Amino acid sequence: MNKRTRIALAVTLAGGLAVGAAAPAFAGTIVNVGGGTWSYGTAFQAPWFKNVWSHYQNQAVTHSATAIAGPNTKFVKKDPGEFAKAETQAGASEDAAEYWNVYP
Repeated sequence: MNKRTRIALAVTLAGGLAVGAAAPAFAGTIVNVGGGTWSYGTAFQAPWFKNVWSHYQNQAVTHSATAIAGPNTKFVKKDPGEFAKAETQAGASEDAAEYWNVYP
């Protein structure tokens, strides 16, 4: 790695730290799906790890939320009206996924 590359990498990492520190916890996407409300997303805890969450609530049917981060999976199934909150954590470079489901 040459000096120019190292400097660019350092600037990129420093910028990521500044943005990550300013980002609010659990700032993600909220949508109405499957007859309920789903909030999901990823929040980086710079520079080493990230939080992944899936929160789903449905008033009419049993439902679930799943959060996957690297090797970690959190699955939460709830009765109608209850809040299914699945949250987990992994390394910053690991894959992440969020899901919801209903059981009519």
